[in-house]
Amino acid sequence: MACGGRCGCRSVNDALALAQRVSDLPGLRLRGLELYEGVLHGDDPQPQVEALLQQAAALACRMEPLVDGEFILTGAGTVWYDVVCNIWLAAAKPRRCRIVIRPGCYITHDRGIYDLAQQELIARDPIACDLAGDLTSALELMAMVQSVPEADRAVVNFGKRDCAFDAGLPQPIAHYRNGGVSAARGVDRQHRHHGSALYAAPGAGQRCAGRRYSAVRHLAPVSDL
Repeated sequence: MACGGRCGCRSVNDALALAQRVSDLPGLRLRGLELYEGVLHGDDPQPQVEALLQQAAALACRMEPLVDGEFILTGAGTVWYDVVCNIWLAAAKPRRCRIVIRPGCYITHDRGIYDLAQQELIARDPIACDLAGDLTSALELMAMVQSVPEADRAVVNFGKRDCAFDAGLPQPIAHYRNGGVSAARGVDRQHRHHGSALYAAPGAGQRCAGRRYSAVRHLAPVSDL
């Protein structure tokens, strides 16, 4: 743990000091450098992300004498993994360096954060446009409509305890009734409780009895449940 109780470092000097400390301890082995660039936000965060990655590669070179064996350089969340690969593959780095990316989208996809990140990736990286096929959501949840108290209200037995929602509430995508499936109406707002949810939209309660399918906005916290 770094000075001040932080698990990690915010400056090059702090990172070098921590690396030296780990290297000096007899019970530990320093194996490399890890970062997460997904915390950078703003109107145009890509230049900040690229600068951080360049800085990390240069830091890895300075840390190389403290690492015995292969140097592990790892980063990349779902949004910027293509940028991480492009920058680090071209940058100067330790001679024996293994680059490890770890985006959650490598095995799962959703209709929220991951889908937005995928569209942004396609817009900025021509290699992504050459990949055949489209990604599909890895998890869809089904709930029963329990009550229609008003024409534009529907109470569904699907609440906070049933699905994580750190990046937006699940959105209805389909309605099943009498053996048929139809597209769900748009939702203006939701009120979510532990065991149920209230969907509000014009006409949401009309002919709403049956099953409702919802798409998860961010799959990672759901997988952690």
